[in-house]
Amino acid sequence: MTEQIEEKVVKKRGCFHYLGCFVSICILLGLAGFGWISYAAFTNFTDAKPLSFNYEVTEEQQNSTQQKIAEFQETIESGKEVTLKLHSSDLNVIIENNEELKDRLYMEIENGRVKGQLSWPFESSFFGKRYINGTAVFNCSLENGVLIITLESLEGKKRALPEALMEQIRQQNLAKDLYKDPEKAKAIRRVKKIEIKDDYVLITPNLEGE
Repeated sequence: MTEQIEEKVVKKRGCFHYLGCFVSICILLGLAGFGWISYAAFTNFTDAKPLSFNYEVTEEQQNSTQQKIAEFQETIESGKEVTLKLHSSDLNVIIENNEELKDRLYMEIENGRVKGQLSWPFESSFFGKRYINGTAVFNCSLENGVLIITLESLEGKKRALPEALMEQIRQQNLAKDLYKDPEKAKAIRRVKKIEIKDDYVLITPNLEGE
């Protein structure tokens, strides 16, 4: 009995880790747009200290999301087609359980768009460690093996990036070089389709993926 319980815990953590890694990939690619800013403008959009978020994941939210993901994992293992539906609260539970994202990001899905409140660290050889304390809105989709991530808007210290710069960034698929990294490519191959609708995201796994 103890071995069965431990096996279920490992599977649950594995699925949380997988989803957390996937969310992390999408967020980091979305924030890659910040790299377009010149060093001269760096301090205009960053802070010396991180931001504290005024939210807390409740035990009820944790249990609900864990049950949803556990059922999703069991269905995958049975070889049946399944789609995982995640709302903002589920994404924030996943974030809470991922050390790379915890205390750095709060997610909201509204009108088919993903919005993140950020407190993201950046290292600069000239300025040292700084933080983007602001918001980012980006679009994400995956179909026919092609992941597309575009940054719609990004602001730090309540200042939006110049529109001329945003126009250039919006035209870029920030995931275009993703498959050059074997580990990230492997994670993406495990997903068949991503759709963002209204206030939720739908993830369809690739049962034939690695």
